[in-house]
Amino acid sequence: MTYPTERYLLELSRRGHDALLEKVRGTVRIDVAREGETDHWLLTVARGDLRVARDAGPADAVVSGRQTCWDGLVSGSARALDAWLRNELTVEGRFELLTVLDRLMPGYPGARHPRDVVREGGRAA
Repeated sequence: MTYPTERYLLELSRRGHDALLEKVRGTVRIDVAREGETDHWLLTVARGDLRVARDAGPADAVVSGRQTCWDGLVSGSARALDAWLRNELTVEGRFELLTVLDRLMPGYPGARHPRDVVREGGRAA
């Protein structure tokens, strides 16, 4: 049975390329603590090309947290930096890759891009 974080990471692996990350190179190991065990995922970003695999190998950054935290991130109800500030996530290695990971997560439910708000005449949701 899959859980939200696992489904999101599998979907992310099918995305292939993200134009917003074309200047980024690095690997992030995502450690998800759940039910007494830890799932390991390795996210590789190479100039916008994304690959995700189940792997506990070495990485430029290791981001660890409980499944409930990760599920909040992939649902858009939480942000990675906020979770880190609340000590719900830990980061070892290249900290800037946490912001890359945050860019890959969905926005808050109902959130709209500021340009869309301006185009619509400044109407609030």
